[in-house]
Amino acid sequence: MNFKPLENEKQYKATKNIVKDFKKEIDEFLKIYKDSKSFWFFTKHFIYTINIMEAEIQDYEHRKNGDY
Repeated sequence: MNFKPLENEKQYKATKNIVKDFKKEIDEFLKIYKDSKSFWFFTKHFIYTINIMEAEIQDYEHRKNGDY
């Protein structure tokens, strides 16, 4: 996993926006490739990236709240 902690609020907001955009892309692919094996082929990199970015967001929120 290529996890890199977010360093500031600007990176945090940008990462949240990217995740939102990627989720929209996945919704579009779902409409196009509904009931198709191609859906996974075209979306697996988005899903993998979203998982990493959501972990970065969660880590930043925990550090910001002083959880660790």
